Amino acid sequence: LLQWAIFVAQTLTGAVAGIGVWLGFYRLWSTWPFYAVPAVGVAAIATLVLARTLRRRHGRDLDLLTAVVTAVVITVLTVLPAAFTLQGLTQ
Repeated sequence: LLQWAIFVAQTLTGAVAGIGVWLGFYRLWSTWPFYAVPAVGVAAIATLVLARTLRRRHGRDLDLLTAVVTAVVITVLTVLPAAFTLQGLTQ
């Protein structure tokens, strides 16, 4: 039961953090797009470092699959809001 509670807490924390990153980058792309471009790189590097740190904490190294999934997720969370911003500008 404790393991399920930890799993639910981690899932909710990840979802809240993801929504926060999405909304933050949506706001950044719509107000200061020239600052958003380098911020995407910083966010990607920070997320990969976080993933590597978490994997090492549990006695494993950052494997290719984890790195690719992390890169895809951070790309969706940081670059996709730009598409929504551009769509709003064209209408």
